[in-house]
Amino acid sequence: RARVPKRAATPAATKKAKPADAPKPRSQKKSGTRGDALPASISPQLATLVDKVPGDDGWVYELKYDGVRLLCRCDGDDVRCISRNGIDWTHKVGPVVEALAQQKLSGAWVDGELIVTDPNGRSDFSLLQHILEQGRVEELQFCAFDLLYWNGEDLRELPLSQRKARLEAAFSKL
Repeated sequence: RARVPKRAATPAATKKAKPADAPKPRSQKKSGTRGDALPASISPQLATLVDKVPGDDGWVYELKYDGVRLLCRCDGDDVRCISRNGIDWTHKVGPVVEALAQQKLSGAWVDGELIVTDPNGRSDFSLLQHILEQGRVEELQFCAFDLLYWNGEDLRELPLSQRKARLEAAFSKL
């Protein structure tokens, strides 16, 4: 079986996260966009399990990470990391928040996976849990794989290849 990304998910067709929306931006916010340009919450675009891998052009095959899916709302120095179920992880992933804040992304939602790698370089969910329990947050890694908003623009209708190109441009300073 293969996991294939869903295509052409529209904002209206996307389900809202279950438990809660992202927390409200801090009032001491120093930079970023304001107003309705960036939604407070967003749902991830999920893969679909299929019996056969598509053979036609236009499909991208990506590694499946063994971690926690995070949607990161970045608006200048105000960064929130929300799980795919709507749970706020911002306080648990300080180094990820700091690294994203340093990028000064304006009006962005970055989709990715929070992981820890084993000595062989493979992501390992049980190791991630262990690292979090021990408070060794400096070992956390965030693998960004999609850019859903950037500069307040909703990119979800764009082809994945264009979103990935913008993701690369957004992080070109690294």
